[in-house]
Amino acid sequence: MEFIIEINAALKLGLEGFKEFIEKKLLIDKIYLEHPFWMEGGVQMTVLNYLIQQHLNEDSFDKEIPSDLTQFIDFILSKVRDKNIGLPLHQTIVADKVQLALHLLATHILDVNKRDDEGRTLLSLVLPTQNRELLIKILTCNPEVNAATRLKKGRVPLQPLHQAIELDFTSGVVNLIRAEADVANPVGVMKDTPLLLAARKGKIKALEALLDEAPVEKLKLEAENRPLEDGVTGDNAIEALCKRLDSDRDNKELLRGVAMLLCRGAEPPRSEELCQLLANKRRDLLKEIDQYIDTRPELVDPFVNRCHVTDSALYKIIYVDHSWGSTLRQLFGRPSDAAFVIEKLVTRKYSRRQEGSMDSPVLPTAAAVPLKGDEPPFKLYAEFVRRYSEAYENQRITNPWSTMRWMIAEGKCNWETVKQYARNHPGTRTQIIYDDMFKTLPKMEMHESIESSMGGLHPSSEGSTVMELNS
Repeated sequence: MEFIIEINAALKLGLEGFKEFIEKKLLIDKIYLEHPFWMEGGVQMTVLNYLIQQHLNEDSFDKEIPSDLTQFIDFILSKVRDKNIGLPLHQTIVADKVQLALHLLATHILDVNKRDDEGRTLLSLVLPTQNRELLIKILTCNPEVNAATRLKKGRVPLQPLHQAIELDFTSGVVNLIRAEADVANPVGVMKDTPLLLAARKGKIKALEALLDEAPVEKLKLEAENRPLEDGVTGDNAIEALCKRLDSDRDNKELLRGVAMLLCRGAEPPRSEELCQLLANKRRDLLKEIDQYIDTRPELVDPFVNRCHVTDSALYKIIYVDHSWGSTLRQLFGRPSDAAFVIEKLVTRKYSRRQEGSMDSPVLPTAAAVPLKGDEPPFKLYAEFVRRYSEAYENQRITNPWSTMRWMIAEGKCNWETVKQYARNHPGTRTQIIYDDMFKTLPKMEMHESIESSMGGLHPSSEGSTVMELNS
């Protein structure tokens, strides 16, 4: 208690009086500032530790002591030989004195790799605060970003990136990756990679940050964790996420996570049951895919091309439907719009003017504009689907059982199919639109008879009433 009484009395003298007090102490004992003094409860504190504790202390009983002790703390740091004695940075962060911690980092050279008595690193303490500014400031001091900390007794050590994922701390994940944290190091008994950990724990914000910041090849999309039971196959990231979704089927965030992984190139689950789970959620899944990929146009081409691979797991999730709903849609002539959503991803991307470019979009925004003819087949097919849909919707009377419309909807069509169909079925909507895409026909009107039988799909069942196309 004598130590506290003495320091408090010096603080009441103001900054200059305090400096004079410390200088006198140092003349008597050169290592006075390094000495730990016993406090109530058996705690040991240096002068610096005590000042940090009292800084902006609302519970202080002595109102004559200044509240803001920043200048007093700076003076002590200018005099102490080892600035890391008592771990001042650890203390300020644990005490949630963020502004003081930022000040210390900005004005003093301190060791950011020190561990406290419990083995905790500075990064392990700052991450739970989820303070972006403080985290970035510490990272600029080049700490060991992969140094692990055992956060609780009996638990396996976590690296900072693993800890940020468990906290679902987006900025933590982003800035640790930018500081070159290891994005593939497995953790725990199950040997989860960071991506697997985010998926298995359902930390979707962290998952999104991982996918946006780290190269996909380093994340190891298909890596499996270690199963807890013998004879059982481990899960990869999308399987771990789908298992959570299976237990919480109304969780849209989990479905958003699945959409992200699919867009980034992850293969669908190997389990037919989990694939069917996604197929049953096709409409909602496509909404999440559409929203995610809209701001990441570089993902469109590879994703759409994967969707087009016939009989692949992804193809079956998007197009194949054996449900009662599919039977009813066929009965009433209302095909699924899934295929049209997929092709719209392409036309939306290539009909936009590239940012900063004065060039015209790759695909025109109006049906009357001709194409060059040298576009990749998947772009031509997407543009055909767009023009076909517009022509169909603009007719006064439509045929719900149009052959081409159903072929598109069921994923049984591609650019080669369109070309063959157009050649073999002159006068159909398909042939008119195909020719119009390259302006090989003059302006004309097309008359097509409405199918007398409304139940079957026939090659000539594409049209209805009059459709005018501009040349």
